[in-house]
Amino acid sequence: MQTANFNFKRVNDLRHPLDCWQKSRPMVKRYSGVTDARGSFLKAKDKGRVLFNSINEFQERQIFFSTSKKGVLRGMHYMSGDCASDRWLLVLRGRIQDVVVKVPTRRFEPTELENNTLSADGNNLMFIPKEWAHGFYAFNEVVLAYFFEKSYRPDCDNGIRWDSFGFQWADRAPIISDRDASLPAYHEIIGVDAGAPVT
Repeated sequence: MQTANFNFKRVNDLRHPLDCWQKSRPMVKRYSGVTDARGSFLKAKDKGRVLFNSINEFQERQIFFSTSKKGVLRGMHYMSGDCASDRWLLVLRGRIQDVVVKVPTRRFEPTELENNTLSADGNNLMFIPKEWAHGFYAFNEVVLAYFFEKSYRPDCDNGIRWDSFGFQWADRAPIISDRDASLPAYHEIIGVDAGAPVT
């Protein structure tokens, strides 16, 4: 079995101000709503802007909702080729361990990875660039919303196996689908699905 030598490069600060944010970098943002003793109220869209109203260049084409039981792990997913898509993730219920890893384009490239604990109580919104694969572990029952800039196409759907890039998840034996368990390992997708030759 081939093993990879992981040289991790941390994404140092995902919570920097929007005016110095680069669209090629992941980012965690807090959204603002109205909360009182009854619950909360959140404006989802206003004149073509969806929650992230400071990001004018993002226009959602598709919106998906996902529910997961406690102990479920989904990932690591990304879209490749001409339907590679930036996306936003909104936590509507529960708490997750959220992980993003940059899809490598050449051998010996430092592995860029970031993990954050995101929750509905924290009003968390996560931007995931198209060059990054995404996955999460559900600490409890969760409901997530995904906003995609491009339409989903099965032939562009790709992934990296969750346990193949040296990250320590909160659960070593999560509930995972057969499809996610059989995704290619990190070292197997270098320069292939990322759309660049191996160098």
